[in-house]
Amino acid sequence: MKRHFIIAVLLLQVVAASAQELYYEVRETTSRTVTRETLAKSKLIGDFTPGYPRSWINDYLSTEITVTSNGKKQKASGYAERLSVSQLNLISSADLNSEVVVTVSYRRLNEVSQKQETRDVHYKLTVVPEIEAQYPGGLKVLSAFLKKKTETRIDTAKSIGFKGAVIKFTIDEAGNLSDPHFTLSSSDVKLDGFLMETLKSAPKWKPAQTAKGEKVKQEFEFSVGPGGC
Repeated sequence: MKRHFIIAVLLLQVVAASAQELYYEVRETTSRTVTRETLAKSKLIGDFTPGYPRSWINDYLSTEITVTSNGKKQKASGYAERLSVSQLNLISSADLNSEVVVTVSYRRLNEVSQKQETRDVHYKLTVVPEIEAQYPGGLKVLSAFLKKKTETRIDTAKSIGFKGAVIKFTIDEAGNLSDPHFTLSSSDVKLDGFLMETLKSAPKWKPAQTAKGEKVKQEFEFSVGPGGC
């Protein structure tokens, strides 16, 4: 009786996994982005950080901006929403694909205890081209293409524990896909190979450009999994 119960539970798990909808997405490698043009024009932290809570930050302790490019970090400090000279110089020199992190420390009254508390807010952005790389028809069209080509294979893999896969890649100055690599493997060598070859088979992109029309590289990622990766 116990054996039959265990088998029934396992079967239900397989059916549930198979029924779970697959999630496909091609996107930039970061959700928050900023262009060099925007950074160059910024005078306040809120000029390049959407949703900056200036209405309730008024007692600043410090502000720090860190720019990481090719593994090298540079920092500049300030004491208000208005950027200091060193912060202005730092963000205006940020290269494409650099990571920009803003940390603001401030005091705020705790309405329950009626005491001043020190708090921090953080923003992390990636510097992207003014004109981003474009897939013919858009990223949703590419996601649909990849889904059509791989859905059957992944549906089969779901029944044996497929948890998801993520491939990071670059669109180069000519619009070609380069340097594709897994940041999350499907744990199945054959399926990984199939996903990689399918991604490589997609049509050529229109490359990213700077405000001056210079063609540049841009990074993206393709993720797939049951209910999202």
